[in-house]
Amino acid sequence: MASKTLSKDIITLKGSAAIVSEFFGVYAEESFVKVKKYGLPMLLMQDDGVKSFIAGLTSQLSESE
Repeated sequence: MASKTLSKDIITLKGSAAIVSEFFGVYAEESFVKVKKYGLPMLLMQDDGVKSFIAGLTSQLSESE
């Protein structure tokens, strides 16, 4: 007969939206600009630090090919 066991490895997200947002790295809507590219609506990041970070990553990817 199967029995229920309690797991201590359960992750829960308790707290304010600000804490959850910080944990997941969610940016405010004001950080983006709405544009239409490839016939689709998109949100583009306006934060120069994030754009610089992503540019660095993509340049490393193209160099390794």
